[in-house]
Amino acid sequence: MKKNGIKVESVSFSFGKKAILNNVSLEVFPGKILGIVGPNGSGKTSLLKIIAGILKPDKGFVQVDGENINKIKRSDRAKLISYLPQFEENHPFTVLETVMMSRYLYMGRFQIQDDSEKDIAIKAMSRVGIENLSNVNIYSLSGGERQRVMLARMLAQSSKYLLMDEPVTGLDIKYQIQIASLIREQSKVMNTGNIMIMHNLNLASKLCDEILMIFKGKNYTYGIPGDVFTKENILKVFSVDSTITQNFHTTNVDIKFVS
Repeated sequence: MKKNGIKVESVSFSFGKKAILNNVSLEVFPGKILGIVGPNGSGKTSLLKIIAGILKPDKGFVQVDGENINKIKRSDRAKLISYLPQFEENHPFTVLETVMMSRYLYMGRFQIQDDSEKDIAIKAMSRVGIENLSNVNIYSLSGGERQRVMLARMLAQSSKYLLMDEPVTGLDIKYQIQIASLIREQSKVMNTGNIMIMHNLNLASKLCDEILMIFKGKNYTYGIPGDVFTKENILKVFSVDSTITQNFHTTNVDIKFVS
């Protein structure tokens, strides 16, 4: 019997002779949000790409619903996992055409897109507030607008698991809050499992059910936000002093950085 969820077991990875990840493990289940935090160069993006099946680990494995990610056909993998990279796309297609790209895996090779597929794309665009940009070319958009286009494309893909590399970076505070709420809604209503790389520790504390803090390519600590985001952990991993206020009604904390 298959076990639902993504399981990363003792993953190590190197670029040439440079060790990037060393014995990293995690799990995330449908309906849950896992945040990955850590300083630049700690291996977060490489880890997300390994989970997505883009990179292969030197050691360890990734299972999705009990199957090794690298043994799942690419077409089936795309229905299981949506991956939102950190970089922005820049091409001559319109916003609607870009979002529609995520629906091609559900259509036959020679099938012409029908209204139902278009409706899914438009609904995803509406959820991130870009439905008015439908016929605008991607290259004419701001960085924040492009980020929301990529989020819409990820949502339109209708995958079971969402992998996001800094999904709110570059967004105004209004859209950071909107996208965070949307991801929480997607998790709870659509029962998606979510893994997100985040730089905003306060937002990660409010949004995520669990946090994996990575330091020098290793699991430094892993658990609920209130256990991970301590003054000692933040000082050790980020070299920043802070004050922590525990919210006793939730697992969240409020973090203030001391200059």
